[in-house]
Amino acid sequence: MQRLYACSIDRQANPVGTRKQLVEEIRRTYRLYLYQLVSLMEVGYYVYELQKIKAEKYVPTIEDKTFSVKLGENSFIQALQESNELERLVDEFKVSSMVSQDTTKKLFQKLALRDEYKAYLLEVEGKEFDRGIIRVIFKKLMLKDDLFLSAIDEQFPSWEDDKNTIINMVIGTINEYFKQDEPTIDGVLRTLDWDDANGFVRDLFDKASEIDQKLHDYIDPVLQNWEADRINPVDLILIKMALTELMYFDQIPVKVSLNEYIEISKVYSTPKSKEFINGVVDTLMKQLKKEGLIVKRGAGLKE
Repeated sequence: MQRLYACSIDRQANPVGTRKQLVEEIRRTYRLYLYQLVSLMEVGYYVYELQKIKAEKYVPTIEDKTFSVKLGENSFIQALQESNELERLVDEFKVSSMVSQDTTKKLFQKLALRDEYKAYLLEVEGKEFDRGIIRVIFKKLMLKDDLFLSAIDEQFPSWEDDKNTIINMVIGTINEYFKQDEPTIDGVLRTLDWDDANGFVRDLFDKASEIDQKLHDYIDPVLQNWEADRINPVDLILIKMALTELMYFDQIPVKVSLNEYIEISKVYSTPKSKEFINGVVDTLMKQLKKEGLIVKRGAGLKE
């Protein structure tokens, strides 16, 4: 949406260059996902750093001698640490240098004070206990910590836009890992079919750009029924995207396309945009169906 909007307000913009920006933004989103996983792994593995510090004390206390490294032995943490695929991706996306050891230390210190962590140390081993503490670290600690979130904001300006996607990807990775009978991390690193989503974003941009004039030919007559001050440039972009999905993405249900763009308008446009977008798309949808231009394929998609 943002890249198409940029092209619409700057007619001199180079579509090829704009597409490259879009691809780079997609890469940054995946990089943020990897950053979250590595940060989670570092919090878990910090117990070994603490163990080393305590072992080197001249006069260790009883607490030092009985310090638990159970979190570092958590199967998910170990799987992240031992994954060759994660190591490759972290190197490719240059993630390691972004993770602050000071932030990791402070996150663990806060974790150590939580009742959920204290209870975890007392539990017998088991998938559900391992999964439970990982979700606590991610959802209740990392995503609530001002220092960690500030670090994200500094390094990933698109965090607010990408937040829901990233959170779903990380939670999906955690859940899918623990669903396996013999858990491995490599098979779930591209949770939510990242490659497919990546391709979809590029295809939607390319197709909407390619048929821009055709979309105008459909939309302009309908806009005559609306007051001029109701026509917002962002709304027009969302309408174009919705129509592109309706006509050219035959695996996406009609209702899904309509609902998604209305939801996007609630975040990026005006309070009245949802009614405007719904009205225009609904009118055009009926026209396109009559012309046989909306054809959905697959189980449950045919109307």
